[in-house]
Amino acid sequence: MTGWHVSRHPEWDMMYAAGLTVREIADRCHQIVATVHLHLQVREKYSPGLRATHEAALARRDPDRPTTSWRRRLDEVLTFHAINQRLPSSQGEVQERSLAQWVASQRTAYQQGKMAAAKIILLDQLPN
Repeated sequence: MTGWHVSRHPEWDMMYAAGLTVREIADRCHQIVATVHLHLQVREKYSPGLRATHEAALARRDPDRPTTSWRRRLDEVLTFHAINQRLPSSQGEVQERSLAQWVASQRTAYQQGKMAAAKIILLDQLPN
């Protein structure tokens, strides 16, 4: 049997070292946040400096990067568009109005030049 010095989830370790947050790793790997968090706590014991590497990489990331909640919101808009063949309207139901407001705020940020390149690329999936 392999010892604890070998990671059970090396991909989580690499993502963490690259600056992804625990929540982002859990979301991308379809895992529970607490599971990823516990794994990384254990890994810090066997790989000293992992947290320092993570914090340095996180500091280098764009502060306007697409967060997990931002990505979920984009997925909601994409799902709405796939079902209704149109973007959400500010005249619709409460949920639709909320999505329309989110799309409008993204457009405003883009027009003002305040949007990270990663978000622009992800938003390219939406029709004009």
